[in-house]
Amino acid sequence: MKRIVIVAQRYGLEVNGGAEFHARKLAEHLSEWYHDRYDVHVYTTKAVDYSTWANVYTTDTEVLNGVTVHRYPVEHTRDMDAFNEYSRQIIGKPHDAALEPKWFEMQGPYSPALISALKETYEETDCFIFFTYLYYSTVAGLPLVGDKAILIPTAHDEPPIYLHTFKKLFKEPAALFFNTPLEKAFVDKMFNTVRTLNNGGRGGTGVDVPDDFNPDTSPADFFKAHPELTPTRYLFDVGRISHEKGSDTLLQYFTEYKKRHPQSDLKLVFAGKEADVTLPTDRDDIISLGFVSDEEKFSAISGSLALVNPSPFESLSIVVLEAFSQHVPVIVNGNCPVLKEHCVKGNCGLYYKDYFEFEASVNYLLTHEDVRTALGEKGYEYVEKNYNWRIIIDELSKMIDRVIDPAEAKVISHCC
Repeated sequence: MKRIVIVAQRYGLEVNGGAEFHARKLAEHLSEWYHDRYDVHVYTTKAVDYSTWANVYTTDTEVLNGVTVHRYPVEHTRDMDAFNEYSRQIIGKPHDAALEPKWFEMQGPYSPALISALKETYEETDCFIFFTYLYYSTVAGLPLVGDKAILIPTAHDEPPIYLHTFKKLFKEPAALFFNTPLEKAFVDKMFNTVRTLNNGGRGGTGVDVPDDFNPDTSPADFFKAHPELTPTRYLFDVGRISHEKGSDTLLQYFTEYKKRHPQSDLKLVFAGKEADVTLPTDRDDIISLGFVSDEEKFSAISGSLALVNPSPFESLSIVVLEAFSQHVPVIVNGNCPVLKEHCVKGNCGLYYKDYFEFEASVNYLLTHEDVRTALGEKGYEYVEKNYNWRIIIDELSKMIDRVIDPAEAKVISHCC
């Protein structure tokens, strides 16, 4: 039995971030389907909220959905004002590399106990899998165990990735497991990692439809609970409501749309936590559902005109794949290469780069139900072909075995 440790900055049923959700589902499927080969553990923090990293979980160890989770305390919370001020001094500006360790400590989650656990269990662990390139847990932990490590970077072209630290960090892992071919191409160009063992960018996550979601009854129950909503008469956005995710631009575009189409009954619905963007409370056509269960999320997706993802920075977008799994098309920010690639490669959505393209996309779906249906069917086919958990976990298992056996890994440039 091989001991596998997955390292993630946050982990739990209450944690609904894209990368963290990805980490949990990967851990659960790996443990379930390869229980006779791998003893799967997760090393994480006691934090739930990424903005503060405040310790919330009280237990040190628990078994969650078949996976043993070890939680370590965060030594200090994040001071967002101080962090943002320090970021302005180095992000996107010439600076000494010696300034960067402080930036990662301030960003967090700063958990020396987690890093110590990696060192203490190095010998008994056969393979470490790190999630996301950006956080302290990866930056401080990966170099300590790199010869036994797989990095799932979830990388994209964003300002922090140009920090000096990452030029070395991306050379540390024994293997890289990418979510998309575009992510692989970007990382290879940035860090010259083309010879590192990798999965060729062919899918790093799958889609899980929750067990309590029944397509025949769940949407109907959802609309009974939300009589203010009418099927296919709203756009749906899921996730953190923030400038980083393009939420403010989406609000601006939707407001302009309603000014130009005053007779339209279309609504814009958000599900997620408000971060640095505040939603208006004096309008009945912009609705916040707050945090929703998986069943509610899938019900809201299935009943929408389209799922909207306005984010300019995405390495995959699980929620876009979830929309495709429900035969629902998407309208996405075309300035994000990964989101645009989903639409083009799968012929399953529309993308915009300015307001007028957004307006045209919305109007087209409103007036061409046959095309909307066809795009949804194409999306379902796209997910089934490219983001099937069984295929992805099997490929990850091959990579784990190759990392454990370096002699075999030397003769394989990428997994097939």
